[in-house]
Amino acid sequence: MKSAKKKIQIPEDKSIVARCQLSSNSTVEKISVITPFWLYFILDKKRWRFENDNITHITVGHHRLMGPLIIGALIACFAIIFISRNEFDPFLLLTIFVGGLILLYHGWSGSQAIIVKEKNDTTVIYLKEIPEAMDSYLRFYRNYLTKRNDAMSIFHIA
Repeated sequence: MKSAKKKIQIPEDKSIVARCQLSSNSTVEKISVITPFWLYFILDKKRWRFENDNITHITVGHHRLMGPLIIGALIACFAIIFISRNEFDPFLLLTIFVGGLILLYHGWSGSQAIIVKEKNDTTVIYLKEIPEAMDSYLRFYRNYLTKRNDAMSIFHIA
């Protein structure tokens, strides 16, 4: 369950299992925190909280931006149509066509992001830079969940 509307507070230090700084600039609050029941992502004023039991997969990589991709494609297509009909100034239409292609390229190249897949939802958290420690942090998180679930199943059997 993600929570974007409620004010999410960083948990107390005694309940934090692991913490990862998401920015090289230490003055800006960009962190991820693992607690026994929750995974937090805090980027300036945006905050996400995910329940550990609902998370099915977390990946880090590039994510395509659908808005610029679709809008750039539409602009480029309509500019080609208007150029072929010769109704407007061709220099203006050529400029609009190139702008649409640039927007299309921007959407296609995408942005760096953390993708959190839950049982019923997928959340994409865009970052300007992915920290070097993020792969290790996610590996630790996956191992932590596996060991925690194994311990809970042994406890349940006993």
